[in-house]
This record gives sequence, structure tokens and C-alpha cells, in this order.
Amino acid sequence: AEETTKNLFHRFCDATANFRDDFELTEPAPRLGAMLNIHQTQGRCFTSLVDNSDLQRFLGHMDVVRQQSNEDTDEREFPDYIQINLMDSFAKPVPVHIFIACFSSMDGQKSHFI
Repeated sequence: AEETTKNLFHRFCDATANFRDDFELTEPAPRLGAMLNIHQTQGRCFTSLVDNSDLQRFLGHMDVVRQQSNEDTDEREFPDYIQINLMDSFAKPVPVHIFIACFSSMDGQKSHFI
């Protein structure tokens, strides 16, 4: 399911990224980097890219996503996406719709693919 979801996101989204619960980007995200004019994405904290005016709303959304991803249910109450602004390297807002998929690795660590 994880590979299929990632393939769909890659086909339909302008940029994709993978981060852990601490928001550290765990893989290179070249299209995200190109969109924001950032050369190094891996290892960067995703929340550092979120516009300050949207940060608390994004973190609240992620809290709901985390809570509901831990529940064994097909009924999810959080929206399918959140619309926020990311900041490019020139400190200009870039409006985005973020779709989130949650996965657990073999060692039980959660990761979030956007």
C-alpha cells in the first residue's frame, strides 16, 4: 500500500516529501526543493518551511492525523488535505494543498508522506 500511495502522489502532486513524527525530512525531495528554491531538503525540518501564520494550524492538523492514524478504523474525521503556505528561499509564500498518508515501518516508526 505504501509504494502504491507514493506512486500516486508522485503522479498527481507537484512535489512530495517523507518525514518522521519529528518532521525531519527523511528522503531527498527534489521537486519540493525546486518549488521552494531550496537545494538541500533531506534532514531539514518540514515545519521550518511552513509560513509562521499557518504553523499552528498545520501542527494541529498533524496532531489529529497522528491520533487517528493510531486508531484501527476506516472512518477518518480529519480532512483529506490542508491548505497552507510554505515559504520559498526568498521568504515569499507558496500556497499548497497538502495531502497526507501515514505509514509504519518494520521497526514501528511512523512516517508521513505528503
